[in-house]
Amino acid sequence: MAQKVTGAALDDAGLAAEEVQLLVLALGFDNGEEWRLAPFHLARACGAVRATVLGVQQMSSGGAAGIDHVVARMQADPALDHAVVVAADSFANLPDDHWSSPGGQGVALEDGAAAVVLSRSPAGRLRIRSVASCGAPVVPLSATLTSARAGGSVVGETVRRHLDHRRELRRTVMVAIEHALHDAGLAADDPSIGALWLPRLGESVLRGAVLPSLPVSLRPKACALGQDTGTGHLGPGDLLADLAALHKADFPHRPRAGAPYSLLLSLGTGMTATCMVVQDTSPLDAAAS
Repeated sequence: MAQKVTGAALDDAGLAAEEVQLLVLALGFDNGEEWRLAPFHLARACGAVRATVLGVQQMSSGGAAGIDHVVARMQADPALDHAVVVAADSFANLPDDHWSSPGGQGVALEDGAAAVVLSRSPAGRLRIRSVASCGAPVVPLSATLTSARAGGSVVGETVRRHLDHRRELRRTVMVAIEHALHDAGLAADDPSIGALWLPRLGESVLRGAVLPSLPVSLRPKACALGQDTGTGHLGPGDLLADLAALHKADFPHRPRAGAPYSLLLSLGTGMTATCMVVQDTSPLDAAAS
């Protein structure tokens, strides 16, 4: 899955694999004895033979952490022009109920992969204006959760533990949004913000921890992109999948003229919230659509 989406992302960006200078692969679960070597296998398989390779393990925040790292590197290193961030996970060894929200706690785990190309080139339509994260490592976690052999009850119990700390969970979401807006030079009530895309999680998590954390002016703009695209929680790939969806020319919710900014929100185990502000440089004209 990782190789397929990486190739598709490079083709879409018109970038040769040899031009990739940094490749980041985020994995959330242990999917075999060679998972630590997966980033290097991916780079070789995709032809990114000149890339520095980095593996990230931060559970469901891995993809967001990868983007955060690349953005910081690009700001610090003017020689870094092209990078790829990839996330891939398979939950095939989990019980069947992982498709239908283990324990009824609102996390339907879905096998999947996503990749984005980050470049200094002005050719891309989307611009990342800011990325901000906030953590609260107060939830007791089980090492079993990081294994593909974890049972559905383990996943459900982990979600319940997070909801038991919903006050801290809400704080992480609030701070991530506040910092991302500040860094992008926007206010929460700025009319140029067209949408806020919620994490690809279920109703219990969204209603219990996320929606109450949103600035009042942004709540009417909150949308569930995962539900809209018919996918569940993609492990570390949620934020990358959101960017990929926004980048599609036929995406039904493209930003309109006058509201080119979108906020993408992700939430990960261990408690890390990430908010990204993205600008569409060619929003649709509402009068022409």
